[in-house]
Amino acid sequence: MGSLLELSEHERQEILGPLLERLARGETGGPEEWKGWWLEPFGGGRNNLLYRATSSLGDLALKFTVRDSRDRAGR
Repeated sequence: MGSLLELSEHERQEILGPLLERLARGETGGPEEWKGWWLEPFGGGRNNLLYRATSSLGDLALKFTVRDSRDRAGR
């Protein structure tokens, strides 16, 4: 298999959907391997959760905005 860019949109969604769901739950406290991905959180401040996800398909940076009472994403 090549890179993510060589896959169809449907194939990318099938691969990235579960990965994004896993990371969105915020359960990754440290580097770990999950379903062929090496997941590594890195510092992003109090407003974001940042992850590096690496697999044979590529290396991704993923950013999630933290939702809390400050509602920074809504401003």
